[in-house]
Formats: sequence, structure tokens, C-alpha cells
Amino acid sequence: MFPKSLLGAALIVMSSAGMALAVASALADPVKPSQVASAGDLVAVVEDVVKSLEPTVASPQSFDKNKEEVEHKGYVIALIANAVSEAQGEAQWKGNAAAVRDKGIELAKAKSQANAAKAVQGIKDSMSAAKPSGGSSGAKKYLDIAPLEQVMKEVNERNRAVTKNMRGTGFSRNKEAIARDAEMFALLGSIAREDKQAAEKAKKPQAEYEKYADELVAGSQQLAQAAKKADANGAKEAFNSVKKACSQCHAVFRPDIE
Repeated sequence: MFPKSLLGAALIVMSSAGMALAVASALADPVKPSQVASAGDLVAVVEDVVKSLEPTVASPQSFDKNKEEVEHKGYVIALIANAVSEAQGEAQWKGNAAAVRDKGIELAKAKSQANAAKAVQGIKDSMSAAKPSGGSSGAKKYLDIAPLEQVMKEVNERNRAVTKNMRGTGFSRNKEAIARDAEMFALLGSIAREDKQAAEKAKKPQAEYEKYADELVAGSQQLAQAAKKADANGAKEAFNSVKKACSQCHAVFRPDIE
């Protein structure tokens, strides 16, 4: 038998090792969509998207010309609102996030200018209501709200914006917009991670797909932090990591996309 002193030391080592493994496991847990930004930051993004839609749904002519944009932005509103309902921190209309999400889905599926305008007004009413204004309770699975194609379309939209804002001397002028878009990268990457069909279609391990998604999220969070600190070099390095994760993932799972 072990002497008591050695046995005690062994138990301490085993206990410490167990704690280390638990910590490592916790650190390895994927970032959830609701963890990429505060509720207040997410609310601000939704409000910007809604504002951009107002002229688009103002007339039948504008709606007919921009149906795909309306559909896409409706899904984006719904996805972000879903994250608002789970995110940390207080924010205006957080209690109405489910209603905003559901109206976003209505907007995405609107087939006429009248229905689209009604949905946008419903979103605005839910954002300004003093009390909860309905909506199905609780958060939904993100890829039940919008298809992966819409998630990746928004990644491309945000990528174009960051690329433009990082160009030349633009970083110092646009660092707040870059930080916001980087948080959206992280949100969208964490949502895309939930997909199971890409790996199945490519006949590749799901773990490999998730690894690229995790790299996208990590790089995006680093980009957001660097932008908030006005660290241009750090932002450039982080953005390169984001682009690398995207291109490597596409090479394996979507070789039809450059």
C-alpha cells in the first residue's frame, strides 16, 4: 500500500489533472451565437438593417426590383434577433426579440410590397414597444430560421464591407464599423457551424468542417478586439486569419466557390 503522504499527493495530482482537463474541455467548447457580442451591440446591428430596408419597401417598384435583398435582410434580422434573446446584457427591445425575429421571418417570406411594408412596420413596432409584444417564446435553432445559403450570403456582404474599410488609410476612420462587422462574422460563423449537410455532401468529417468554423469565429473575435483597440496591425493579421479560414473551408466543402 502507498504511504499516506504519497497517497495524498497522488490524489492531489489526480484532482489537479481532472480540473485541468475540465478547464481544457470548457475552453474547447464552441462559441455560441449568443456569445459573440452583447445584446446592445446586436440590437444596434438589427436597427441599422431595418433602417436600410425602409426605402426598399416604400413602393411596389422598389420592392419588385429588390425582392432578393428584402428576403435576405429579413432572414438577417431574424437571425440576429434570435441571438439578442439569448445574449448577455440588457438592451432596448431584448424582451421583444422573439417578436422581432418572427416578423423578420415574415419579411423574408413576403411576396408583395404591402406584406413587406407591414412586416417592417411590425418589426419597428416590436422594437419600440414598452412591453413584450408577442412572438413565439424562446430561442429557435438558427438554421431552422434561415438556410445556410442566407448565412453565407451575409458573410460575403460583411467581407466586402470589411475589405473596403480596411483598405489604405480607411482603418482609422472605419474601425467601429469593422468591429461591428467582425462581430457579425463571428455570429455567422457560429451559426454555420451547426450545419451538418456540408460535411455529409462533401463526404468529409464533420469535425473538419467545425474546425474551420471555429477558426473563422476565433479570427473574427480577434478582429473585433483589434478594431476596438485601434490596432491596425492586429486587425490586418486577424482579418487574414478570417479569410484563410473561409478559403480553406471552401476548398474542401464548397470547391465551386472561390
